[in-house]
Amino acid sequence: MKKKSNDILEAIDAGQSCEQILANDRTVTYHDIFHALTEAPTSHWRKNLTESTGRQPSGNTAFTRRTPKHRRD
Repeated sequence: MKKKSNDILEAIDAGQSCEQILANDRTVTYHDIFHALTEAPTSHWRKNLTESTGRQPSGNTAFTRRTPKHRRD
């Protein structure tokens, strides 16, 4: 599974979508993709951000919550 996970992460790093990954390798499932994402350490994503942009992520890179907007229909 480790090689499959690495291949999936490389494809994601290259900008491929889930559908493209599934089409390129018929042995991969959505479960494999999600498993690869969850087992990847956070440092993997920081390293790739640094390599692609040439800078470190600024501040807190976690998702920031927004106040929900209520609509009246």
